[in-house]
Amino acid sequence: MDTTILVESGEAIGYAVVGVIALLGFLLIHLVRRRSDLKKARTAVRLASLSLNEPRQGPVAISSTYRESKTDRWLDWNGQRIAIEGAIEVAAGSKARWQGGVRTYIVRDGEPVIAIGVMSKKAGWALAPSPAEPGVLLYATKPAAAPAPLLPWRAPLFLAICGAIGFFGLYGAGTVLLDVSHASDANPCDDNAQLRYGLAAAIPQFGIRDQALHELQVCAKP
Repeated sequence: MDTTILVESGEAIGYAVVGVIALLGFLLIHLVRRRSDLKKARTAVRLASLSLNEPRQGPVAISSTYRESKTDRWLDWNGQRIAIEGAIEVAAGSKARWQGGVRTYIVRDGEPVIAIGVMSKKAGWALAPSPAEPGVLLYATKPAAAPAPLLPWRAPLFLAICGAIGFFGLYGAGTVLLDVSHASDANPCDDNAQLRYGLAAAIPQFGIRDQALHELQVCAKP
């Protein structure tokens, strides 16, 4: 293996590797956060679906389609209109926004939902909030992941942590590469040892590169 480029440009390559490790770690954290948030939302929807019923008077959970106009909001259950009385509380939405550290879920017109509240029938069916709830609970059947935003402080913190892991991880790898005593007892300048020095030359942390270049210079002497 030719390590010439590592010897010549190892310092830049080493710091670039740290940056790549930090970025990959950051992306992994982001994906894990989204997956965890989506799992919680889907669990909430699944639990809400366990008590589904057809429209009936009293506490009820129904599967329906959310509809809204400029002046009204209602549920469509198999073509029947169910009026929504009072406020709406979206517990799991197909979209979400964050403002002031508070997450607000949103459902849009035409989306399938599970609605939970207290049903009554007058001129037609109507669904009102349960006594202990601030509004009729709506769960989008296909909820969106909406973890807390990474800015302003989460993103720099996660990048710093991942960068530190990459930085010190490369330093640890460098110390292992420079320790050729177990691999080359007879000749500390054999091909295997020089390969290890060449790889270590791409690790600038705490003098690893300088020591590796020194060892290569020693080996190059006749």
